[in-house]
Amino acid sequence: MPQLKQLAWQIFQETLAAIDIPATMQRKLVRKGAVLVCNGTRIDLGNFEKLRVVAIGKAAHAMVDGLALVLAPFVRLEGVVAAPTATRKLLAGMKYFVAGHPIPNAESWKAAEAILALLKKCDEKTLVFFLLSGGGSSLVELPLDPAQTLEDLQKMHQAVVTCGHRSRQSMRSGSTSPP
Repeated sequence: MPQLKQLAWQIFQETLAAIDIPATMQRKLVRKGAVLVCNGTRIDLGNFEKLRVVAIGKAAHAMVDGLALVLAPFVRLEGVVAAPTATRKLLAGMKYFVAGHPIPNAESWKAAEAILALLKKCDEKTLVFFLLSGGGSSLVELPLDPAQTLEDLQKMHQAVVTCGHRSRQSMRSGSTSPP
């Protein structure tokens, strides 16, 4: 049995090493001069005056790094990155937010405001890249109802995150009453 555990650990480690998000971005997005190709779709970057990025999720930093590698050295990006962790590699033109996950925090709120402000400045001559990975539901939060507070959002997320946990505890204890 120890050999199987060692083999499983080795497979896990090799799988993690193979997950290289910037390299995946470079495989999926190919730039040929001013033309960007993605799954057979060709986008002439010369048709746009501005390139903007909204990156949200646990893989946001790696996705932005990969996009920057594809577009470099000729294109300067501007945008917003909301992730649950900080990055050591800051790109010029990007605003970074260490947002809350699984419960939104003040940075989640600020990230949402920054994204809306960025998008309000966009027009038909702006190409916007939306880079999304897991975790976005709490990393960028701004309620439609201005009467709601961050605390309201946090309570709602806490209830959603823990609702299944309470049900499992009740089932294990044999309780028939609602959690």
